[in-house]
Amino acid sequence: TYRCTRETAEYGRAVLGKQAPTDGIIVKRQGAPVLETAYESEGRLVVSLVERLSTLLDGESSARVAVITREPSTAEALWIALENRLPARLVLDGDFCFDAGIEVTDVSQVKGLEFDDVVVPDADARTYPDTPDARRALHVAITRAIHRVWVAWAGPRSRLLPNP
Repeated sequence: TYRCTRETAEYGRAVLGKQAPTDGIIVKRQGAPVLETAYESEGRLVVSLVERLSTLLDGESSARVAVITREPSTAEALWIALENRLPARLVLDGDFCFDAGIEVTDVSQVKGLEFDDVVVPDADARTYPDTPDARRALHVAITRAIHRVWVAWAGPRSRLLPNP
């Protein structure tokens, strides 16, 4: 929790549920609440992702953004959808550039890393079912953020997400 804001740390702890450590969260830095957005379709999610990331980079050109999916194949498909619209890099081999910009990757690549902003675009029930492995993976993705987290999904919402 040293990298996260209180809001992100609390959200991540809620995702872990009974797997969360029993000690309290000690985070002094306040931040933005975790943004949650549901979409009717993956197409609408991608359109919104392009718009929001474009706005973010226009306002904060030095931001390091990670779009973190659960599976490498999802990261690759999303990167293909984004690459003609945004300056995004696909990272599936751990070769992060750590410069400003957008890196699309999967959760297995990011443990121990941190980014200014994190987007989890596949927080649906199929991708993150109520299993211990899915809880840990979603927690890792969310808690890579230093400043802001945006959790989005198309279809049924994952039951791992805290109640709205």
